[in-house]
Amino acid sequence: MTATKPLHRALEVHQLQRPFGHHRIFDGAAIDALARDLDRRGQLVPVSVARGADGQLVLLDGYRRLAALDKLRRDTVQCEIWPGDPTQGLLTLLARMGGRCWDALEEGLTLRYLHEERGMTAEAIAQQSGRSQSWVRSRLRLVSEVPEEGRTAVMQGRLSPWVAVRVMAPLARAHPAHARQVIEATAKHGLSSREWRDWFDAYQGANQVVRQRLVDQPRLWIEAKREHALARKSRELAEGPEGKWRTTCRRLTSGLRSLRQQLPILCQGLDDAGWAAVMRDVAKVTREWEALQKQLERRQHDVVKVVTTHSGTDQETAPTGHAITRNQPADGCLAQCDSAPDPAPEGRGATSGHESTPPPQRADPRNLLALSRQRDTCPRNPRTGTRDSGRLQHPDAVSPRGSPA
Repeated sequence: MTATKPLHRALEVHQLQRPFGHHRIFDGAAIDALARDLDRRGQLVPVSVARGADGQLVLLDGYRRLAALDKLRRDTVQCEIWPGDPTQGLLTLLARMGGRCWDALEEGLTLRYLHEERGMTAEAIAQQSGRSQSWVRSRLRLVSEVPEEGRTAVMQGRLSPWVAVRVMAPLARAHPAHARQVIEATAKHGLSSREWRDWFDAYQGANQVVRQRLVDQPRLWIEAKREHALARKSRELAEGPEGKWRTTCRRLTSGLRSLRQQLPILCQGLDDAGWAAVMRDVAKVTREWEALQKQLERRQHDVVKVVTTHSGTDQETAPTGHAITRNQPADGCLAQCDSAPDPAPEGRGATSGHESTPPPQRADPRNLLALSRQRDTCPRNPRTGTRDSGRLQHPDAVSPRGSPA
């Protein structure tokens, strides 16, 4: 392009030819937002125009702005008329920076026009647009891989460029019939890019029967996946941390079982470096397992300390007239002790009328923990709803010497 500056003029909208309109993606929401901005602030950036061989003005860039002006029923548009022909103008658009970044599909369609309609080679396009030859070839290949139906859906705003490039292009290479069927379904299903990504992930891992179902009813699969996710979250919320712990333990058990099954195949022809890598992985798992065991032991020790502390403060916090000794057994155990025959009096202070009471013994924390576990396993009384602790054998109901009290 020459160094001549472009001319800035206000032209009638009907004077501009729009031959590259089918190369642009028309997003309805974006055009509506642009129309509101143009109505409030006016046109700040002119559209790019060049003169064709017949002298007609050809619109190069600014198709969205012109569509927004059409929506506002404006008759004139601010233009910059570039010197040179439309081909040179398109090359300049590819080379310069600024403005709205073109999508990869838009770039590919423009490059295909220059390559097929104007007879330019990929090397010439790359040299004059400031891009690499690999970039030009990749864009041309992208356009050829996306089906014609997919390109039309993208230009009409029914399909996102990301879905066309990442989903429809590989699907068309592997299964053209499925690609055409899915593109036809986009108009009525209206899935988002994330939903199409999840759908394609499921398609790649499914057999032929399931693939056909996915193609026939993509929206049904998305709804089923969403319901399954909601049910899983509700179940996790209902089960709480205990359920999450059990689920994690099940997954860990399944993972370890899978590792054991993989080991025979993994060990075939494994060299020293491979063995070293395997042992490093096992060492990491072992360290995590040992850390979990130590944490469990600390938690269990804390539980024993809490039980011991509570048993030592019962006497101080008990109401007046209801003092509880440190080694006093449960109510059910007291009933057992009351029904047992009194031991023979012995010692200096024993008399026939007043028998001496042996001094209270300090409770063993391990016995208290065992008693609390027994209480948790006692059956509940159907009438009162309380646990029947009368069957418990208190661990401290034996003398310190080991003989029955």
